[in-house]
Amino acid sequence: MHKVTKLVLSDLEFSGRKLEFISAFSEAEAKSILLERDDIAVILLDVVMEQENSGLLLTRYIREDIKNNLIRIILRTGQPGQAPEKRVIVEYDINDYKSKTELTTERLYSTVITALRSYRDIITIEKNKKALERIIEATAHIFEVRSLQNFVAGILDQFTSILRYSDNAFYCQTSGLTAINRNGHPVILAATGKYGESTINTRVEEVLEPKQYELLTRAFAEKRNIYDEYHYIAFFKTQNNSENIIYLERNEALQEWERDMIDIFCTNVSIAFENIYLNQELENLVDNRTRQLKHANDELNIKNMTFERELFMARSVQQIIIPRTFPKSEYFEIGGRYHPMQNLGGDYYDVFPFTDNSMGIAIVDVSGHGISAALITTMAKMSFANLAKPHNPPFYVLDEINASLLKTVGGAGMFLTAFYGIIDLSINELIYSNGGHNEVLLLHKDGTYTELCSLNPIVGMFPEEEYVSSSCPIHPGDILILYTDGIVESKDKKGNFLGKPQLMEILKENCELSPDDLSEFVLQKIYDYTGNSEPEDDLSILITRIL
Repeated sequence: MHKVTKLVLSDLEFSGRKLEFISAFSEAEAKSILLERDDIAVILLDVVMEQENSGLLLTRYIREDIKNNLIRIILRTGQPGQAPEKRVIVEYDINDYKSKTELTTERLYSTVITALRSYRDIITIEKNKKALERIIEATAHIFEVRSLQNFVAGILDQFTSILRYSDNAFYCQTSGLTAINRNGHPVILAATGKYGESTINTRVEEVLEPKQYELLTRAFAEKRNIYDEYHYIAFFKTQNNSENIIYLERNEALQEWERDMIDIFCTNVSIAFENIYLNQELENLVDNRTRQLKHANDELNIKNMTFERELFMARSVQQIIIPRTFPKSEYFEIGGRYHPMQNLGGDYYDVFPFTDNSMGIAIVDVSGHGISAALITTMAKMSFANLAKPHNPPFYVLDEINASLLKTVGGAGMFLTAFYGIIDLSINELIYSNGGHNEVLLLHKDGTYTELCSLNPIVGMFPEEEYVSSSCPIHPGDILILYTDGIVESKDKKGNFLGKPQLMEILKENCELSPDDLSEFVLQKIYDYTGNSEPEDDLSILITRIL
């Protein structure tokens, strides 16, 4: 599994960078790697390693013991029954849950890309958050305020307190880039004393006397601090070219040492201004990123809803193409059952009556699961409907289906196995072609049986192959059993396969049942064998008794 995953993702680049793959084959080895490396973005985590729940224990170790909430954890399981998705998602902090059977090349690729994007965005937010925390922690007292308006109001309070000013002070700002600059006129953001809250958002020229306003415009024009006997105007320019003014006045002249104190304080204030603007920029960045993530999440929810609708439609179509009833005949008695796995399956069977004593019979197992498998199944259904005619030999039918699949989905890695046969009781013969499918069983009334094995390759993979037909005698009392590999590969709680010998034992001991009842009985035996756990593959069986 490790080698296959690395092969599939070997050419994957994300944000212009190649991926590094690290393999761990046990819980202990994984813990050691996680302690040594802090740059792991995504973990493809198997549930079963040295223990049946090693993957779940490792998930808890990552989230709770080493407190790593950044790594994206994709849980993979070949046995969904051992770690049911609903319980695992609720009880363990994982980010995705995939059955190995559904991880086709495309699905694995998209799953890893999605996880990497999520990791990238979370890291970006985490970095911004830490930077914001450092800025706040590095400032003292007045500089702990995040709001610019609260910040400048605090500066005024400090100035009036330290220098025993008369509480008559205000702060204004002009900038060619911010909304606070209204047509080049400085606007008051905070005020104290006689320049109280009523002056906030008012132009400075409307508040100050002309002589005082001239001092302020000089500070802006000369980009420096301005003093006179009773007034002080401090000028600041930040790295983002925002120009800031603090205007102070009092009823007694400034002494030399007071001016020095103001200069020192203003030096610290200028640094604080930079921090406040940076703080705002970081908060805006986080807000923007949050909005972007919300937008992306909303889009993902819409896509998921669309996918669920399409999946429901595909399931409905698939249920329609599997026959539930079969034609009545004095020569044949037919019964079948189909149980898809949780995801959309890829099994299909059908019968095609030709005359009273002849008919075609087929079973198909498409590789993989999901919508792509359902699409191939539907294509197979249409192909058999067009090709299953009494004059078309079985090898010809598989030849045509092979060519059709190669033409439509060739190169996509999708293929199927198929058995198609024609039962002709006028000559007591079964003519068939087996394209990579498991052995079809012909159970004779004396208790012996014949295996109709594959002499042909799988269908939809090899363009140069030519399919051949085989034949065998078939007589009244014989029972023909077609099934997919999900039947014999069903597992008990210890992981043991049901197997073909046990299937034959079930069939022989209950062969007196009608095909319909026998099909139902076989599935019930499988449910008992697996402990009623959800199947890991589709279960399909089609039984025909020759009358």
